[in-house]
Amino acid sequence: MSATSDEIRVTAKRPRRGFALPLAILALALITAAVAASSASTRAEIIANQAVRAQDRAYQLAEAGLQTFMSQRGLGLSCSNCVTNPGTSSADSEWTRVSLTGGYADVAAIRLRPYIADTMPALFFVKSRGVDTTLKMSGTGLTVYPERIVGQYATFRTASMKIVAAWVALGGVTKSGSTSAISGADECGVQDSVAGVTVPIGEYRTSGSTPAPIGKPAGVSTMSASALKALIGIDWNAIINNDAIPADNTIPTNGWPGSSWRVTRIKQASYTIPSDGNGILIADGNVTFPGSRDFDGIILVGGQILGTGSQPSSGVVYSGLNYLLPGAASPPASSTDDATIASSKSVRYNSCNVATALALLNNYFAWSNTWLDNVAIW
Repeated sequence: MSATSDEIRVTAKRPRRGFALPLAILALALITAAVAASSASTRAEIIANQAVRAQDRAYQLAEAGLQTFMSQRGLGLSCSNCVTNPGTSSADSEWTRVSLTGGYADVAAIRLRPYIADTMPALFFVKSRGVDTTLKMSGTGLTVYPERIVGQYATFRTASMKIVAAWVALGGVTKSGSTSAISGADECGVQDSVAGVTVPIGEYRTSGSTPAPIGKPAGVSTMSASALKALIGIDWNAIINNDAIPADNTIPTNGWPGSSWRVTRIKQASYTIPSDGNGILIADGNVTFPGSRDFDGIILVGGQILGTGSQPSSGVVYSGLNYLLPGAASPPASSTDDATIASSKSVRYNSCNVATALALLNNYFAWSNTWLDNVAIW
């Protein structure tokens, strides 16, 4: 039976219910998926960038730790497992942790060849593991700090010094006091005796009753100023003007370090020692040792030394070194530039203290073209 025209018209006008809701749900699902995918992609990009930056920071920490250890090992760097001379030590390695901003570096020097001769020093492979503690990276269920390991081959060189006398004074010495003493006999009994004091000809003076310096080949050794300059063997210009010996403490920037074995530089025209000291003392101008103040090790003074009181300084002493600077005049034949020692002050040669002070300058010297990155952990 065929439908009437009225029935057909009614059917055509019937609404299509439920069509918009599925479309809305589909659209929401697509938008949600797109947002989730975008978020995941952004998150992955952030993590990847963090990883790259963290690896770069770890690399910088590793390199900074390596350079710090190699250049400052003996200059006040706190080395937890270092030996006096790794080139000849029974231990075949030494290591320490170098604290740095944003992390640290674990540095180790592994000896590959011991010291054989001065022309064949000990050979080491020095590696540094830099760890960035500002960020943790996740992987295989673990949370770890980013790290990077670098390394370089290096030789270990020890510093040495030509010992001319217990006290070498280019400007001369005036000695007074019935108990003041200058001795070139090795106080620790390891090395042969040296001259008590060495000055240019006519530049050793005494006042009153004072004991004569002792030592070999003579208590007082004299020579021309030019000959003494050539004999000293100290590049004073490089030390003063080019920082050939980097300082742990610089005065007046830093305070006096006290009795700790360090390199101390005094950049003042004159300075009075406030307390006892040890190590290497480098002074641009004049230095006064008052009362019971002393300094053991190596004393390098550009100007004059005034020593009073009773405490002995044990090691070696140099004064008047500014006469070694380029263009400096010759020392005058008068007492105007003399170093002085009075009362019961003593200067004594002590090879053990000299060796301890020189150990501050013992360092690793990198071989060129041996830098390695991403060194395996071993």
